[in-house]
Amino acid sequence: MNNALPKFSVMYPARYPEVIAVGASNAYGRLATFSNFGDEIDILAPGANILSVDITNGDAMKGLGITSGTSMAVPYVTAAVAMMLAVDPDMNSEEIREILTGTAHLMAGGSTVGDLNLVAALEEVIFRLGNNASRGDNSKKHYRKRLKAKIKAARRAALN
Repeated sequence: MNNALPKFSVMYPARYPEVIAVGASNAYGRLATFSNFGDEIDILAPGANILSVDITNGDAMKGLGITSGTSMAVPYVTAAVAMMLAVDPDMNSEEIREILTGTAHLMAGGSTVGDLNLVAALEEVIFRLGNNASRGDNSKKHYRKRLKAKIKAARRAALN
């Protein structure tokens, strides 16, 4: 009996249930041929032919190259989560996963995992803020107020 993991199976730490497992998508929003896959994958993000820092492209002075991999996809999801938490820092990891997977672009053909949809994810965070009665504020108004305060604080910090 072969107990080896299948080719491109999701590896640890992404296999842990509390981790958001990211697969790489191609330019068409479909699972890239080289990507990890399986039931553990939560979301896809662009990971094929990404411009990145690369000192192996033959020109160390240039420092940029086109590369592919799930390592190129993960920063997209990380940035999306950071933006979501900037809007609502009280969100927990399950809410974040639920929003990311619930707003992802699903491809036709019965796909169970979708491509990251940042705009829809942020809109969902704002919507949930507005529907949370304990916060008692209009979602867009609340978001704009929080954003303006953060911009002012950043400007003050930059001037000091």
